[in-house]
Order: sequence, then C-alpha cells, then structure tokens
Amino acid sequence: EQITRAREFLSGQKPQPHPLHPQDKITWKPCEHLSVGMYGAQTVVVRDRVYCGGGDAVAADHDDQSRVFCYSPSGNTWNPLPATNMLFFGLGQIRGKIVAVGGLKKSDGEVTNEVYEFDEVSQSWKLSIL
Repeated sequence: EQITRAREFLSGQKPQPHPLHPQDKITWKPCEHLSVGMYGAQTVVVRDRVYCGGGDAVAADHDDQSRVFCYSPSGNTWNPLPATNMLFFGLGQIRGKIVAVGGLKKSDGEVTNEVYEFDEVSQSWKLSIL
C-alpha cells in the first residue's frame, strides 16, 4: 500500500485517504501557547497530559531552559513543573513517570548521564533508581 501511495504522489495524482485515518475526520485545533519560546524541546505524553522540555528557551534564563512544562487539554493550560538541575536534557517516561535524562549540569555545565524522575506527590525531581 505504501508503494501505491508513493506512486500516486510522484505521478501527481491526489492520494486516496488512508482507510483508518480519513482526512475529513482529522482536525487540528489551536491550544494555549507556552509562556516561553522553545526549540529543540522534547515532548512526552503521560496519561492525559503532554510534557515539553529539554530544549533551549529563546531569550530566557537557565530556569526556563531547565524546566518541563505540562499541558492539560481539559483546561487548555500549560503549567511549569519545578526546574530540573540540568540543561538540554532528554525527556521521556518510564512506568508512567516523567524522566529527564542526561544533558548538562546547571551548576557547572558538565555533561551528565544522570536520570531524574518527577515525583508528582512532592512536586520535585529526584535521582532515579530505575
């Protein structure tokens, strides 16, 4: 099927919508903007929320670069989590927990391979033992 769709595209034919993803049923809706401009950020979805962080914040201080922001679709709001102690980290999830991996230590700029997980109860980042 992918070859057929590629041939249609290359020949200038309008490709047929995928049967499981009909184009007339897909709509994009705007959501609230982040409070800071970011690039190179990573996103991860856990339960019903989107988390974004780890990139570089445009014209921002280190606190913005070390933050993860949480988007709640039900409220259409972004809220910052407490700052991590790292910059330019990778972002992921393991067993329903948000994890920040590697990057640079905010204290001295040294490269790190540490993994921190976000504790939703204490609202803090803790060194992970995963």
